[in-house]
Amino acid sequence: MGGAACRGLRRIGGGLSTPTWLVEWSGAQLVAREKPDGPILPGAHAVEPEFRVLRALAGTGVPAPRALRLEEDAANPGGA
Repeated sequence: MGGAACRGLRRIGGGLSTPTWLVEWSGAQLVAREKPDGPILPGAHAVEPEFRVLRALAGTGVPAPRALRLEEDAANPGGA
């Protein structure tokens, strides 16, 4: 994000499902979701379809958060 700095990170939500984080990044608030650690059933905690649906809703007038990035490489958590 162009030299911006992370100002805060905290886990949000009360469930044991898909971990969700609130990230404060140079004046902006972002939400990051990730698959939980360890083995999971196929299709469980599927953040990829969730991301694609949010992207498809962009510009339709349906209220939805803007999806910024999907990292599909499990070896690169958080992306580059």
